[in-house]
Amino acid sequence: MLGVDPSSNMLAIAQEKRQHYGLSERVQLFPGVTQDLPETPLYDAATCILVFLGIFEKPQTTLTS
Repeated sequence: MLGVDPSSNMLAIAQEKRQHYGLSERVQLFPGVTQDLPETPLYDAATCILVFLGIFEKPQTTLTS
């Protein structure tokens, strides 16, 4: 399994949990975004969690008097 995250803080938390649960042999962590990964197919599936929270801009509002 591969965990990908651009946040060093999130990767540090993932690293702690990986060691705590003894998953260092099964889980790799990668700093960055998925576009930074090699283009060769490495996995059969992907799951994106909380991805869309940072993508959408807030709608602009207009104040009227």
